[in-house]
Amino acid sequence: MRVTPRAARDRLEGWREGRLIVRTTAPPVAGQANDAVCRLIADAVGVARTQVQVVGGAHGREKTIRVTGLPADVLLRALGHPEDV
Repeated sequence: MRVTPRAARDRLEGWREGRLIVRTTAPPVAGQANDAVCRLIADAVGVARTQVQVVGGAHGREKTIRVTGLPADVLLRALGHPEDV
């Protein structure tokens, strides 16, 4: 996933080169952008915020997240992944 902090609005922009593009208004300070990303993903796939966590790239724009309680194919479909999974 590629994250752009301090964007004009919070949104999942779709997939590009195999990565989900996420924009958030939160600044990249004290984990605020990471929290906003987790909240956006949780809302998009219909799980509790506590089920989404950043597991890689916490201090960079390229992030890896973990969503517990959903199979990978269901998660990717909910996020609009363009390929059949």
